[in-house]
Amino acid sequence: MKVNILMGILITLGGLGYDTIFHNLVMKTIASGLFVALGLINLRGLKAASLHQNEKKRTVGFATVLVAGFGVCMVADIVLEIVFMYGALLFGIGHIFYFAAYCKVAPFQWKDLKWACISFPLAVGIIVFLPIFDFGDVIMELVCIVYALLISCMLSKAISNYLRLHDAVTLTFMVGSVMFFFSDFMLLFEQFSSAPNIVGSLCVNSYYPAQAVLGFGIYKAYKK
Repeated sequence: MKVNILMGILITLGGLGYDTIFHNLVMKTIASGLFVALGLINLRGLKAASLHQNEKKRTVGFATVLVAGFGVCMVADIVLEIVFMYGALLFGIGHIFYFAAYCKVAPFQWKDLKWACISFPLAVGIIVFLPIFDFGDVIMELVCIVYALLISCMLSKAISNYLRLHDAVTLTFMVGSVMFFFSDFMLLFEQFSSAPNIVGSLCVNSYYPAQAVLGFGIYKAYKK
């Protein structure tokens, strides 16, 4: 627990440092590397626990996929600073990894997507019809719509898992996923509208804690 608290603080401070003082690729890479490190630390702990408790072996699979998603998101963080569109596409792949991990926590059912049926149309409505946005071209707008679909499905599965299982692990993943969704919603306004600077700060300072919460979910899986 102490390691998770310390890493969570460091990840949050890394994001805050990137937002306020060291707004450069090096600081962003360090902050992103920290949540990957947290995932790897907890994955190792989960594997160690599974050696002694056979019933927990199945949880190693979801954690491995989730940590792979962390790695994809770290790369996406870096690429986002270079070519935004490619970074966004990589983040979309990261959400596919998260969705797959959640499906290992609880087998997929079509009703798991019911929450996406609410969040995705709302997101598309905002992207397409809110006049404050300027995407530059149709391709970028389509990328944002596809991304909205992927993150909506990821969020929907996280919510459904908690409502199905009602345990600390799925609650942690739901909270982290909601924070991630909020962060990306703020990113949309930061990148494609003339929203005030606070929007960018809300994006960064909810994104890194969100990843820390998701990493903490792996710890909860072998401490429950």
